[in-house]
Order: sequence, then C-alpha cells, then structure tokens
Amino acid sequence: MSRLQCGCGWALLLLVACGCGGQYTISGTVTYDGKPVPCGEIVLTPDPEKGNSGPGLLLRIEDGHYQTVDQRGQVGGAYSARISGYKAPEPGPSMSRCGYPIFVDYVVAVELPRGEAVHDFVVPPQQPVNIGPPIGGLKK
Repeated sequence: MSRLQCGCGWALLLLVACGCGGQYTISGTVTYDGKPVPCGEIVLTPDPEKGNSGPGLLLRIEDGHYQTVDQRGQVGGAYSARISGYKAPEPGPSMSRCGYPIFVDYVVAVELPRGEAVHDFVVPPQQPVNIGPPIGGLKK
C-alpha cells in the first residue's frame, strides 16, 4: 500500500470518527400567531434517547426565516428544537440584535431527514412574556 493510499485511509477514518461528514443544511420559516417571527433563535439539540448523537445547532431567525451558515448542519434524526422569538430591535444604537421577547423557550420534537431539509415551525400562542421594571426601579 502506498503512502498516499495509507494517508487517505487515515484521513477518511478520522473524518468518519469525528462526525465531520454527512452534515446537511436546514432552512425554513418560523411563525407565531400567524405572523413571521421578526427576530430570534432556534437551538437544535440531538435526542440521544432516539439514537441521535450528532452535533447541536444554533440558528438565527431573521424576518421569519432561518438557515444554517458556515458549513455547519444537521445530520438527520431526532432533535429537540427550543425556539425563542423577539420583536424587531428598536431603531438606534442597541446592545442586542433583537428587541423585547414575544415568547421564550417553546420546545418541540422534530425528526429531520438525512439530507438537506426545509422545516417550518409554527409556534402556538402562549402567555405574554412579562417584562419587569428596569434595574433600579421606575423613576418617579
């Protein structure tokens, strides 16, 4: 066996062992109360109880849409999706890319194919998020 063949064999073995191969894109929409979610995030966590030991993902929601970026993706199988949605940020300088919460931590189980996927999330109406007074209390 030549050195090139041996080197390629080891590289392939490492690629399979580290789980770097077979990641697929995912994209879709997120709606809440029938409207696109202006801003937010989706955390996809593999479900090991259903045999998924793939990578987790953090996906940004912008104007009701999300998609994988930077060559990272899902591997298919069972995932838990934790979704949080926010209002669009207020104009002007801001420390946050999103505004006040609309809903937080809506969790749903999803089964994704082992291939490119389009999955739309429909978040049902929830209790409004209660934002307390600012730090330091209300000014009189």
